[in-house]
Amino acid sequence: GERLNTIYTVKQDGTGDYTTIQAGIDGVSAGDTVMVHNGTYFENVNLNQSITLMSLNGPQLTIVDANSFGTVITMKDANSIVLDGFTLRNGMTSGSGEKSGGLIVQGSESDSRIVKNCIIANNEGHQGGGVYVEVGSFYNCQIVQNSANFEGGGIFSAGSPTPYFENCLIAENNCNSGAAISYKAEIKNTTIVNNIGNTSWASSGESTVTNSILFGNQEGHISGSTATVIHSLVKGGYPGTGNLDLNPLFVDSENGNYHLSDYSPAIGSGSATGALILDIEGNPRP
Repeated sequence: GERLNTIYTVKQDGTGDYTTIQAGIDGVSAGDTVMVHNGTYFENVNLNQSITLMSLNGPQLTIVDANSFGTVITMKDANSIVLDGFTLRNGMTSGSGEKSGGLIVQGSESDSRIVKNCIIANNEGHQGGGVYVEVGSFYNCQIVQNSANFEGGGIFSAGSPTPYFENCLIAENNCNSGAAISYKAEIKNTTIVNNIGNTSWASSGESTVTNSILFGNQEGHISGSTATVIHSLVKGGYPGTGNLDLNPLFVDSENGNYHLSDYSPAIGSGSATGALILDIEGNPRP
């Protein structure tokens, strides 16, 4: 007979199939799902199987904490990986040549890497405080309050094809070169705000930006002039169809509330082509 893909559980109290995330990953087979129940898991996770690793109740209740040592989660050495619904915090890598403290996503053009519904926060790295990505797609993720001592406070994007970010918040990250992002990325319906450093998006190259907001960053919102930016709000302006140079009127940006207020000029200003049905919190878009 043919083996069916199976869901295995991780519960810290011992009532599941495994008590640690890494034991679950190591114990299952390709195509399986490892379902992690509520808790804070103090681990450095090596996600090296073609599986789905997901939480039962989302990132607020399911936390992977590196305890200020090494990278929280590394995704590599498998054809297809899905990471869904975790907070990744307190990762730390600082040596020259090391990568992100939060999340490392490695692979080739033929690999599939999907990260969704995750909060990647309070990590420190050398290349990419929050994320170092070579190949992958990110959906409904918050990449906030990370720092890097070389490049990419939030994200270091080293990939081909270009890493993709949709419905994400990239905020309050810190680095002298690329406070929010370093190198090429594809951005859609994403807010990049209040990142601190000499350049918010360094070496953007031929990146693409659609229906997004770049505002309140300390210096330089998009470096260079070769990115394709359309129907987006960019402080200081940027050439392209439907772009705005206005205050987006967040509800309370000083306290991290980046919802748009009722009178925001960004509401209704995006392109309807390919517009998303739900926002980052799963609410219907008007």
